[in-house]
Amino acid sequence: MAVRARTAPAGGRRPAPLFTVHVGYETFAGRVCELADGAVVAPGALVPWLDSADIERVVFAGPSRVIDLGAHARFFLGADRRAIEVRDRTCYHPTCDQATRLQVDHVQPWAEGGATTQDNGRLACPHHNQLRNRRPAPPTQDGDEPPLLETARPRNRGVGRRGSRREGRGMTRHKVVDPIILGPGEGRAIPGPEGLVLKASGADTGGAIGFLEATSPPGFGPPRHVHHDADELFFVLAGQFQFLVGDRQVTVSAGSFVFVPRGTVHAPKVVGTAPGKVLTAFVPGGQERAFEEFAALAAELGSDFDLAGDRAQAIAAKYRSEFVGPPL
Repeated sequence: MAVRARTAPAGGRRPAPLFTVHVGYETFAGRVCELADGAVVAPGALVPWLDSADIERVVFAGPSRVIDLGAHARFFLGADRRAIEVRDRTCYHPTCDQATRLQVDHVQPWAEGGATTQDNGRLACPHHNQLRNRRPAPPTQDGDEPPLLETARPRNRGVGRRGSRREGRGMTRHKVVDPIILGPGEGRAIPGPEGLVLKASGADTGGAIGFLEATSPPGFGPPRHVHHDADELFFVLAGQFQFLVGDRQVTVSAGSFVFVPRGTVHAPKVVGTAPGKVLTAFVPGGQERAFEEFAALAAELGSDFDLAGDRAQAIAAKYRSEFVGPPL
């Protein structure tokens, strides 16, 4: 058995030791328990650590080939880590495009039972990884600072020795964004039955808002779902919609406004015989990126695409959302 100290995770929690157990003839014939530096210790000396340790199972085929690594590893290593790096390429934060010195973060935190798998991993720059781990999940509304607008990773901090101005320690700089003016029908169309047109993304607005227009056929509605990190707003332009918001169901028409606080189960549905047209906003921005990933997955899977499927659920989880029930 080997014991190794782990690097403290972001947030400053006490690092947990790692116990690696090798079981075979050599184990029982040789030194039963040793530290990573080779020091031999009595197995009983490890007992006080077991309630806070990570236990790792490693199975060898021969002296050097690992054929199985226990699933309870906390860190993303090897092929899993590389797969996430190739898939995501940059930090998950919608206002951050850092592509170097990235860390692999759990979408559902390890401390909350999140698995160390490709579907539950995403790239994060050190700034946003540490910031996320300092804050509760899901965030509360009362007293909660705007999570993306005030946490955009500072850019161009200066080079110091070359004479450029450096920002003071602890300063947070807002990302400078350009105004957006679009005419009728303009924007980026996202394929799918929702008839989505992206007007402004979180990346366009410094993380402040994601804004879309949707024109959907009668009877269309997504499954019941919840966004843990964003509020959602709807303004009906045409047609009639049935909305589930928490435990309330209402039918609304053109000119109606619906606000869905983060953490609230909700689902809209176009009712009647005419298409429904609605403006949708996410505050803060970033959730709208999920629609583009759903569209890409639907194009790949064709008729097999299912929002309740594992891959679609993984996309939702990446953006701190989840599908929790059938459509209305």
